[in-house]
Parts: sequence; C-alpha cells; structure tokens
Amino acid sequence: MIDILKLYLDKYIEFLKHNEESNESYKWEAINHFKENWDIKTDDFEAMFLESFKKVSNLVYQNSWGFIKKALAHYDEIVREMFKRLYDESKPLLDRIKEFEAKTEELLELVKKAENNNNLNAQQDERTISVYLSFMYPEKYYLYKSSFYTNLCKQLNVQTKKTGSKYLHYLELAESIKNKFILKNDVILKLHKEIYPQTKWNNINLITQNFFFLIFENMNTNFDKTIPGYYCVGFHFYSQDSSNQLSKFIDNGVWQNGYDDKFQNIVNSVPVGSLLAAKTSYTMNEYEKTISVLEVHCIGKVIENHQDGKTLNVEWQKGFKPFILKGKGAYRSTISQVHNQPNIKAIFYNDNHKEEIIIAEENEMENLLFPLNQILYGPPGTGKTYKTKKIAVEIIENRNYSDSIDDRDFILEKFNEYIKNNQIYFTTFHQSMSYEDFIEGIKPKMNVDNNGEVEYEVKTGVFKQICQSAEKKETANFDKAYSKLIKDIVESEDEYLVLYTPRKKEFRVNVNSNGNLTLFTTKNINQYGTLTSERLHDFYFGAPTFSGWEGYATGILKYIESKYNLSKENKSPNQKYVLIIDEINRGNISSIFGELITLIEPDKRAESEEAIKLTLPYSKEKFSVPKNVYIIGTMNTADRSVEALDTALRRRFSFIEFVPDTKVLKNAHQTDGVITKLEEEIDLIKLLDTINGRIELLIDKDHKIGHSYFIKVLNFDDLVQTFKDNVIPLLEEYFYGDFGKIGLVLGKAFIDVAKKENKATLADFEHDDKEIFNDKKLFCFTKSDSWAPKSFQSIYNRSIKIGE
Repeated sequence: MIDILKLYLDKYIEFLKHNEESNESYKWEAINHFKENWDIKTDDFEAMFLESFKKVSNLVYQNSWGFIKKALAHYDEIVREMFKRLYDESKPLLDRIKEFEAKTEELLELVKKAENNNNLNAQQDERTISVYLSFMYPEKYYLYKSSFYTNLCKQLNVQTKKTGSKYLHYLELAESIKNKFILKNDVILKLHKEIYPQTKWNNINLITQNFFFLIFENMNTNFDKTIPGYYCVGFHFYSQDSSNQLSKFIDNGVWQNGYDDKFQNIVNSVPVGSLLAAKTSYTMNEYEKTISVLEVHCIGKVIENHQDGKTLNVEWQKGFKPFILKGKGAYRSTISQVHNQPNIKAIFYNDNHKEEIIIAEENEMENLLFPLNQILYGPPGTGKTYKTKKIAVEIIENRNYSDSIDDRDFILEKFNEYIKNNQIYFTTFHQSMSYEDFIEGIKPKMNVDNNGEVEYEVKTGVFKQICQSAEKKETANFDKAYSKLIKDIVESEDEYLVLYTPRKKEFRVNVNSNGNLTLFTTKNINQYGTLTSERLHDFYFGAPTFSGWEGYATGILKYIESKYNLSKENKSPNQKYVLIIDEINRGNISSIFGELITLIEPDKRAESEEAIKLTLPYSKEKFSVPKNVYIIGTMNTADRSVEALDTALRRRFSFIEFVPDTKVLKNAHQTDGVITKLEEEIDLIKLLDTINGRIELLIDKDHKIGHSYFIKVLNFDDLVQTFKDNVIPLLEEYFYGDFGKIGLVLGKAFIDVAKKENKATLADFEHDDKEIFNDKKLFCFTKSDSWAPKSFQSIYNRSIKIGE
C-alpha cells in the first residue's frame, strides 16, 4: 500500500503543478455556501434547504436532487425531521444511514401520490447521503462515488464490501490515507493553499477526496504501468490450457495476443525496465468450495518494447523458483507477492524509479532466527494473542510480515490454513491441566462391542501429537511405487487412467514426455495441468504443494497406495510446526511437562549434539522433541499466578514484553485516537496514558491497561461501553474492590460517596471502633448515563472540575 500510494501522490503533485485548469474549488465554495445558509430550525425550511444546497452542482445525481425538491414542496416537515436524525452525531452512522434510506422509501410513496406519478425514483443513495453529511461535517466525512471506492479498493488490493457497507468502508480507507499520507505531505498542502487561496484549503478531507477524484476520474487509472521498475505487470494466462502461449512468452519474450484488443494497449504501455511476472490464474473446486489459484512461473525485466502490441524482449531472472498462491490474495499482481516469497531476496532502490531485484536459490537462503521457545508477556489488551498467530505464520514461512493493518487479514487466513494442515496446534493451560492431557495418559474408553465395558487406552496429548507430526521418517518406497505407476500407464492400451477424488469426482491422468502426470478433468476431458513426481512426493508427506488440487493429488496417491503398496516410510520435508500455549502461567508447569521440560532446550532436541531421548511412562515409547517444533506461550502479567511461574520455565524460554503502546493506538485508530461528542473532543491517547501512569504509581507496570481496548472506540457510546465492560472491571480486579484507589485513577466523575440513606446502620453493640465505622465513607461507581465528555476529559485534564 505504501509504495503504490507514494507513486500516486507523486503523480498527483505533478498534476497539481501542471493542470491548473482542473480547478476543483467549487467543492469548497459549495460547502462554505451551505455553512453560511443552513439553519435546521428556520420557519421556511424548504427555501433554506434549496438555498443551502444551491451550489451542489454535479455532486449528486439529477434524480436525487429532483426528488428531494419535490419532497420539500409537499412534505417539508418530514424532510426536516429526516435531516435532524441524519445529522444526530450521537447515533452510529450506519444506523442513521439505514434510517434515512428507510424514511426515503416511505416518503417516495407519499410523493408519488402527491405528484400523481408512479415513475418517480428517490435515488437518495450512498453518494447523495455522503454529500449531505460532508456539507454538514466536512472535517469528518468524505464525498463518495462508487467509482472512487471501486478504484481505490482495486489499487490497494482490498476486497470491496457489499452494498450498504461500501460508504463506511470508504470512510475507513480515506481516513487511513489522509492520516498516513496527505497530512504528512507538506508539498500537497502547500500546493492546495496556492491553487485554492479563496477557499478553506486546510480542509484535509476535501483535499483527500480531491486526490481520489483527480487520480481515478481525470487520469488513466493504469498510469502505474508507465513507471519503470515499480510494478510487476503480471501477464496472466487464464487457465492452464494456455500453456503454449505461456511457453512462448517465457522462451521468446513474445506475447501472443490471442484474446482481444485491450491487451495490445497493455503491452504497448509497458516501459523498458519494468518487472514482469508470467502467471497462470484459474479457479478450481476444493472440497465443494471454489477457490482462486495463481501460479507465478517466472519474473524478468523488460529490455525492449517493440510497440506492436505483441512483442516484449524480456531478460528472465535466474534462480527463480515458481510458487502458487491461493485464496483471497491469489490475484494480487504487485511485485510484493513475488519478492516476499521465502526463496527470493529483493532490494528496491527508490531513486529515479529504478529498482534492482536479486534472486537467490532456496538452499542459499539463511533461516530467519526465531527462538525455539518464547513467551509473550504483558498486561491484558496489548495484542499478545494476535502476535502469536503472526509469529507462528512467520516461523513456518521463514519470513517477516509487517505490522500493518493491510497484512492482518492475510496473516489470519494463513494461520487458519496451517491449523487445518496440522502445522499449528493451540492449547490453553489451566489449573486442571495435567501431564496426561499434555503428553500422554491412560484414558477410559467404552467398548460398545463388549457389552459396553470400560477399557483403558494410552491417549496421546497435544505436545506428543505435534512432535510426532514433526518427526522424520527414515525409510523410502515412494520412487519405486511411482515408477511402477508410470510404467503401467505407458504400457497400457488405454489412453487415460481413470481415478477419483475423495469426494468421488472422476478425473483422468496420462504420462507426458517428461515422465510426469498430465491431469484431465470434467466429462469433456479438458487438460487441467501437470502433477510432477516431486510435488506429489512432498504433498504425500505433508507439504502444501497443491493449492487447490488436493483432491486430485490425494486420488492419485490413494491409488498408488492400494495398487503398489506405497507407505509413508520416506523422509518427509523438514516443515516447521508451532505449538501455541495460551495462558501458560496458569498451569502447573512441573506437573504438565514433567520430565520432558529438559527436552525442549535447543541443545537437547533430536539430532543435536546433546540430544536426549526419554521413555514415556505409559506407552513405553522412546521420545524426543524435534528441532522443528516451536513453542510460543502467552502470559498475562496482571494475573497473580505470574509470581509462581516455574523457574525451570523461565530458564528455557525467551521472554518478549508487550506493553500498552499509544503509538499503535494512534496508527490503528480510525480518527487518530480522538473522538467527538457534541463538539467536545476526547483524546484517547491522553486518557490511556494518564490511567496507566496512575496504575503504575499505585501498583506496578504489569497491571496497566492495553491499547487494544480502545482501537475500536469510534464514538462516545463505544467509549462508555468500553469503560463499563473492560476498564472498570479490570480496575476492580487490580485494586480488590478498593474504591478509594480506583477514585485516585479515574476521579470524581466515576467514583462518588454513597448517600447516607444507602448506608447500613450498625447493630446495638458496644465496640471501641464503633464511631469510626459509623463515620467511614462508602464509595460507589457513578451511573454510566451520567457520564459526559467532560467526565472523561477530567481524567487527563486537571483544570476540569467535577461536582464543584
């Protein structure tokens, strides 16, 4: 996202410098005119409304404006009430939009009758509503157009939302771009001040929206392909039936234009120096689910463009290992999807749009250094749970992902894939967790074939299970069985071998000139692709080499198993496995790990110089911990059980601290950590910093409150709910119900002295401290409906006095 926005901003600056005739000042003027005339309480609402939106120009559709004028003529009070509700910032935006649309539909029927015209169309859609909102609150909302949103998502490789959610998604994207790019670009701000001196040029939302308009409406949205060295143009060969075209393109650098004329323009626009990726993309069914698949075969640099729409001379990079992507990100065409693969090193130089890419063979790559055993610790709400998922994926893929929001969904998707593939295991420690649950133990089992008598069996625990999955097997018969298969197919009189997927879907294979299997699908026997012996071998032993083709590969392997006695006795690929232990400090470590606590040390793992094997007590099996098993634990420092953390665990794990980070809150928050209620701003950054500073003073740093609780606080109602459901319960736990200390953290707005009538009267009994007890102050929380913006402001602003 950063690279592409940087290019667009540079292009936008050039556009502002040299295209002054595309002046957009009418938008600023229209909003200023609205602000000068709008008065919701005026007696003549119709006249006021029409004057306020007089300069709305082409910002709304003609039908939209035509309908609202007719509605005002007949039902101006209904329209007034609709706008009152639309502009009520105390309610969630989505609720207001839905209510406005619903009221519009009701109003449409009334106007049809009044106008005696059943062909009327209201068209008070997201674009029109965005104008209403932006005119009233130009610092908060953005002018919207469907093409803006679609192009923005396309350029950022972001999935568009469904109708009804698009505008809100557009607001999120626009806010992110404004905060991360527009506000930090002094050149753009200066140019706007020069070009639009007669307007309130510092309306950053309008500048951001203007940027979208000029880029996506007035300019060629494919201009990124005219800048050398930044983008992988990504020539697609749709479906594997295009293998002939693909081979010509790779071998000769020639694009055979066999589709339609639009590709000629693409080829002509590719400049010398650009990076290309030759790719095959298609869809296929995986367990009755359609998924997207993308194969990247090679990348290279354009050294000559003949401008004939067909011919590019390309120098292909050596050492590139093809790879497959599947799922939501499969059609991404930016170079990042190429250079982030584990067998590639890429270096980018942002100087005059030049770029250098260095490709390395996989066996030349050094493994990234991840601790075999690590614990993420910190107060609640600091992002430990998500971080474990991110680290687990990074360990398996031997790469680092960024902490940006853009990578989050992709990481979670990969995490779930590895869970299904049994490369990531997850468990939670608790006080009842035992060795028998974690390693192995004798568990009861009812034998239904023997009158329901109870039998006992040795049950494998999660840790032993992951170690067995990661363990290497030492003997082999795959090559022998596969060779027999190829020989029998070649010598057979039949053209194809007919096989079935696990879901009984029929497919066919035959042998190509390279001794690999060619796959044919559907009743029409369409050629679908090639399955090599190497990829079948790796897939059989657990490597995810067939993204989307699992059913076909499984069908072939099952056939080889039954026909040629194939068994898993080959050495499996050295995949990495990750065990995540949530709340690791809550379990009795000595009891759960037992004698195996020693085996997790790096130098005691299997194949190490000091490797140790122990005999398990129940199964009597020899057991060691493979060196490709990683353990990630999480620990909540606010939990009292941290103090009793086993010393043996401390010595064998790397500890990584997670602290509340208001920088993360500011970057991830939709409005930079500031929310507004009745024109009163509440600074969430100051609020959290102040609360945590006081907690550290009264207890310690381990009991602070995490930033993640506030990331999704987008309005005042969210803040009230977060305080009720998260902040106050945590403080009650931290201070054991000591309201006085909670009052020292939050202040008088949240803690009050209980009324006398609510105070208990002591029994008639002599006691030396009776008077002290009678005079003792009792405290209680104030009611949440009494909280106002000043209540929260008073936490970090001492000048605001409550109850005085």
